[in-house]
Amino acid sequence: MSTLSYIAAPLSRARIRQNASDIRELFGFSKTPRFPLLHVIENLLPQAFPESTFEVVDPAEMKGMYAEALPAAASIRIRNDVYMRAVSGSPRDNFTLAHELGHLVLHMDHRLQRLSAPLKLKPYLDPEWQANTFAGELLVPLELYKKLKHSKDACDIFGVSKKALDVQIKAWKDEGVL
Repeated sequence: MSTLSYIAAPLSRARIRQNASDIRELFGFSKTPRFPLLHVIENLLPQAFPESTFEVVDPAEMKGMYAEALPAAASIRIRNDVYMRAVSGSPRDNFTLAHELGHLVLHMDHRLQRLSAPLKLKPYLDPEWQANTFAGELLVPLELYKKLKHSKDACDIFGVSKKALDVQIKAWKDEGVL
C-alpha cells in the first residue's frame, strides 16, 4: 500500500491489461513487440483525441518531476532531458512516458478524487499503481511475451529494462496467468 492524496476508481490488473491491449489495437500495434511510444504520443494520439496535448518543457518547470499527466486537460508534459533520453531509446524514460499515457487512458474521465489527507490505499485504488501497471502491460503484453517462449532477449525485444520485465513476470505469476 502507498500513501497518496488521490484515490482512483478501482481497477484490476486484468482490466488495466485490457485497456493497454485496446490502446495497442487502436493504434495498430497489437502484434508489434516494441511499442512505438513516442510516435503514438506525438503523432497518433492527437489524431485519435484532438483535445490531447504533448509538451516538452525545461526541467525547471517540472519541480523535480520527470513528467506529468493532466488527465482532465488530456495533456502530458515531460522534461526535455527525459524526452531526449526517450528519443534515444532509454527504457527507463520510455516507461515514464508509458506511465503518463496510462494516467491519460485510465483517468481522463476524471476518475481521480482528491483526498483531504494522505491515506494508505490498496493498490487497485492507487492511481500510481494503476499507471505503472498500464505501462508494464502496454510495453510488455502478456500474449506477446508468451509467444517468445520466455526469451532471454525479451528486454531488447520489448525495449524495457530488466527491472520492468521482472516486475511484469512476477505480477503475472502472482496473478496465475503465467
